[in-house]
Parts: sequence; structure tokens; C-alpha cells
Amino acid sequence: MRKVPALIALALVAAPALAQPAAGPAPPADTVDGKAADAANLTLATREQVRPGVQIHSTDGQSIGTVQGIDGDTAIVVRDGALYNIPLAAIYHGAVGSSHGLVTKLSRAEIEARTTAAAE
Repeated sequence: MRKVPALIALALVAAPALAQPAAGPAPPADTVDGKAADAANLTLATREQVRPGVQIHSTDGQSIGTVQGIDGDTAIVVRDGALYNIPLAAIYHGAVGSSHGLVTKLSRAEIEARTTAAAE
């Protein structure tokens, strides 16, 4: 009987360590509009930064689309007449003083899959 509480306590102590990302080499530099952007300088975008008319790019510099609006915790982005949903938690902004705008680390395929799943 005494082993069960000890195992639970061990699991609670070990869980935060398991949730930590593995240490490894720094991620490669991202690019936006053909310019290098240090991934370490990207910060989560604020709701004020994710506003209608602002362009969002992928980390490889391709345009994802233009923000049309925000619905809850999701940015509604339009590209080629189609609407896509991007979670605000997946939208980043370049460093202060940087020329980089909004960036998402999600690929176009991931964005399209999320939008399709949300529609179903």
C-alpha cells in the first residue's frame, strides 16, 4: 500500500523534467522576405500586432496570407480568396527594431489541415 503514494510522488516530481525540451543545437535562422531572422529573437505576437491588413509569413519567407480579423484565439487569414485559421499562439513577431513582421512556424499544409479539421 505504501508503494502507491511513493510512485505517485515520483511521477509528479519526474513529470516536469520529462516536459522539458531536449537540449540540442540552436534552431536554424528563419527568414522573412528573404532576410535572415534569428529564431531566438521571435516573440509571441500580441493581439494588437495581429490586426487586419497585416501580412503573415512562414519561416521560409513565403507569404501565408493577410490577416482579415481575429475570432477568439484564432487569426482569420485570407490567401487567394480562401480563409484559413491560425492560432494566435502560433504567430510570432520579430525583435524590437527589426524589419521582420509576423511569422508562423506552421507550414501551409499544417494551416490548411487545421482549417479543414475546424470546418468539419
